[in-house]
Amino acid sequence: MQRHSASVRLIPLVGFLLVGSTTTASAQFPPDSLVNLEFFDKEIPVRELIGHMRGFSIGLGVRCQYCHVGEEGQPLSEFDFTSDEKRTKRTARIMLQMVAMINDNHLPDIPDR
Repeated sequence: MQRHSASVRLIPLVGFLLVGSTTTASAQFPPDSLVNLEFFDKEIPVRELIGHMRGFSIGLGVRCQYCHVGEEGQPLSEFDFTSDEKRTKRTARIMLQMVAMINDNHLPDIPDR
């Protein structure tokens, strides 16, 4: 699978649908390292990934538990960010890949862009 940097350009009307995170559940938040990354570059800084996740949650008007295993009010250090249990997280990954494909394969074909 192709890895993408954090500089993925999001197209209008699709970008607002994207959510997901791949940080590790640990005794601390933020974690020291990232686990289970499938879209973002494995070398992305933890704080940068968290910034993307915040942008997705703000854009959607949802909180972390929308995509990640955890309960409202629970400390983030107790969330299981590595779990792929939730359908919303699995869907977000597919949507991120879709946007990257559109950006890479279709937008360059638009004349005078």
